[in-house]
Amino acid sequence: MRMNSSHDTPALKQADLETLVAEVLRETRTLGANQAEAGVSIDSGLTLTVRLGEVETLEYQRDHGLGITVYFGRRKGSASTADLSPAAVKETVRAAVSIARYTAEDECAGLADVELMAQEFPDLDLNHPWALSPEDAIEIARNCEDAARAFDKRIENSEGATISSHQGLRVYGNSHGFVGGYASSAHSLTCAVIGRQDGNMCTRRQRNGNAGKRGCESRAAHRGAVGRAQTHYPRGAGIVHPGSGARIYRSFSRRHARRRPVPAGIFPVGCGG
Repeated sequence: MRMNSSHDTPALKQADLETLVAEVLRETRTLGANQAEAGVSIDSGLTLTVRLGEVETLEYQRDHGLGITVYFGRRKGSASTADLSPAAVKETVRAAVSIARYTAEDECAGLADVELMAQEFPDLDLNHPWALSPEDAIEIARNCEDAARAFDKRIENSEGATISSHQGLRVYGNSHGFVGGYASSAHSLTCAVIGRQDGNMCTRRQRNGNAGKRGCESRAAHRGAVGRAQTHYPRGAGIVHPGSGARIYRSFSRRHARRRPVPAGIFPVGCGG
């Protein structure tokens, strides 16, 4: 049983990960396990933050990992590694086998029955790669922040605009003969600016909505999507999310602040097309 993805990540293809999983399962059988399962993943991406027009952070992420679970009867052992070299993979299999041999039996341990394995795999359209260069990321983030800061004259500072683009690939297989994998992507663009009116200003964001003595509440406006085509970030213009600033300023008054938390101070603005 095989689940195919129509997209591959740049470095390793789904077929490469399926081969790795097959080798792991073959090794577990050699070491005596009567059941086994393995999952491998690779992820890569870029995250960039611009604040007041200057690049504040630029981060590249590239992660990969392998997880293995083996069963000896009703005894179970698991091990994982971030090193996908052949020697490290074999050592991880041996570690899982060693753990299983010394654990107590669990009547609930084991794979799901073979007849429960999936046979059909709908295409969920999860993968939309975006070849986002650092130069383009800087331009988009700057445009977003510029649009947010220009939205209203009461906005006087910024916490910055952050753009992120990530892509990943995952493959799972087990000793029932099942192997499946899929690629996925995630892209987002966020911005938060700070405003003042009548001497009232919130200076930091609080997850619980409590940002100081005046009880100001921060609301996060987030533009995110699975695919680049869905986000449609324009390079030439940062577009303020409709109503973001107006929604915040409607409640920006001392009279309301005394009665209830109001969304005032840090003005998150989602940018996109």
